[in-house]
Amino acid sequence: MGAVARRLGVPASTLRTWNLRYGIGPSRRSPGGHRRYDEADLRRLQEMNRLVRSGMPPADAARLALRQRQPAAGERSTREPGAGEQGAPPAG
Repeated sequence: MGAVARRLGVPASTLRTWNLRYGIGPSRRSPGGHRRYDEADLRRLQEMNRLVRSGMPPADAARLALRQRQPAAGERSTREPGAGEQGAPPAG
């Protein structure tokens, strides 16, 4: 968790809060309970961080970041190509 927090430039407590409040966190844990982040987890956290830093409320940022989940191997995405994100700020 410390390495991810440093990579994002946020305190580890922020990552814990995002995980508890919004479900943005590691996709798995080690047998000893340590958080294990994969590349998809990092992409979601980076997007959450970007949106929050741009002024979006964390709950809204979390909803958008969680929509970025990548389909599992062999699974098709249900998102239509070119479809806009609901709730995204208007282009200015």
